[in-house]
Amino acid sequence: MKVKTILYNSVWFGIVPKIGTFINVLLLPFITQHLTPADYGLWGIISSYVGIFTSFTSLGLHVHLTNSYFEYPTKYNLVWSRMLFILIISSACFSLITFIVFIEILRKISLDVRLWVSLFAVVPILLYPNHILSANLFPLKGTPKPYVLRNLVASIIGISVTFIFIYFLNAGYKGFVIGAATTSVVEFLIFIRPVWIKEKILPVIERNKVRLKNYFKVALPLIPHSLGFILLSSANTIIMDFYRVKLGSIGLYSNGIMIGNYISIVATGIITAVSPLMQKLYRDRNFSEYRRLFILVQGVVLLAISIFSIFMHEIYAILIRNQSLQPAQEIASYTCFINAVFPLYNFLSNITFIEKKTINTLWLVFVPALINILLTLIAIPLFGYKSVIITTIIAYWSQLFIPIAIPYFRQKTVPWFGKSKNLFFVLLSYLLMLGFTNLVSHYGLIIRLIISTLMVSLGCVFCYKRHLLRSFN
Repeated sequence: MKVKTILYNSVWFGIVPKIGTFINVLLLPFITQHLTPADYGLWGIISSYVGIFTSFTSLGLHVHLTNSYFEYPTKYNLVWSRMLFILIISSACFSLITFIVFIEILRKISLDVRLWVSLFAVVPILLYPNHILSANLFPLKGTPKPYVLRNLVASIIGISVTFIFIYFLNAGYKGFVIGAATTSVVEFLIFIRPVWIKEKILPVIERNKVRLKNYFKVALPLIPHSLGFILLSSANTIIMDFYRVKLGSIGLYSNGIMIGNYISIVATGIITAVSPLMQKLYRDRNFSEYRRLFILVQGVVLLAISIFSIFMHEIYAILIRNQSLQPAQEIASYTCFINAVFPLYNFLSNITFIEKKTINTLWLVFVPALINILLTLIAIPLFGYKSVIITTIIAYWSQLFIPIAIPYFRQKTVPWFGKSKNLFFVLLSYLLMLGFTNLVSHYGLIIRLIISTLMVSLGCVFCYKRHLLRSFN
């Protein structure tokens, strides 16, 4: 795969699908005037629970989508059809459970409003199956346009609905709920033809009990894995609500997390683009190129995170036209760096998926999630809600020690990454960039622009000298 192909696919899978997000960002100066920290607090609580129950919905079955595509290239749609039926049943069950949970926990809202808010809030869970299929199919086929453009249409329609309800109807957090539901409905409908009809992926009941057992034997360990990923990002909001932290403070945290995580657009785009190459290199046991690819992806992601963090003050000054939300920029600046470990996670988990040793993914995400919950429970009473972002960074970065502490990952990491102690250099690079960007962020705008330009230039020179940019040409 050529570098220009990686960049092309990164743009299509990472940036173009996020045009809707960019539009949403451009609308922030308008809608934030009609939102309060309490609105962000309620939306943060709702989206956290939706995220947690969505993580259960897949039942870990997405691992069979990727593997079957490579193992049965002419008949993978048969496996996908069986997965689709199971996912439809699962999504219906978990959407009902989530609805009941919302009725119970959203007691700050009147019952009549609570009923319809809860109903709209679970729509993304109910319609999740098509999202899973399309999100896996088109990157594997290397055809981003059919996926990206349809997703873009759904996002823009959803954002438009959100804007109308918040800006014109003053619906507050309800605008986010209705907009998310609209996006899910449109996305589900427009992917029926390219996925269900064109690829002949239709719900099929799996009657072979042995095969069904094997499916879940591999897939079920991924449930806590997926749950752990969500808990890392969502548990903090729920714990703050448990501690009865003021809704406004939860809102500031939620706003900071939302803005800071916009940098994940770059990380996700690059990983999605190189995913087929990751599969190929590891399956071919081409460990030297696997390492080069990791260094390239890690470097680009860390550089993008650092620059985004450096200009966080300007981002908030332009986008967040609400003085009550300005304190959230400190949280947003730190939030950027939780994404630093995203490349390592993907390069490690890719191995477990290929070898179908999915039980080991629990170490990568579920254990850090437990660390995050424990630290958050301790930190909030002692240091306040702002300390949560530091505990989250610690929890995310703890993934760096998994290849050192866990025999399976230690064995699988050495062939392509070298000695485990090299991971300390990765951690050191994270710490240095975190400290450096926090220092530079206090400089004047011109100086920050010069420093950022030098960082990008030095990054390009390093990649070229190490042949990273030439390896995949």
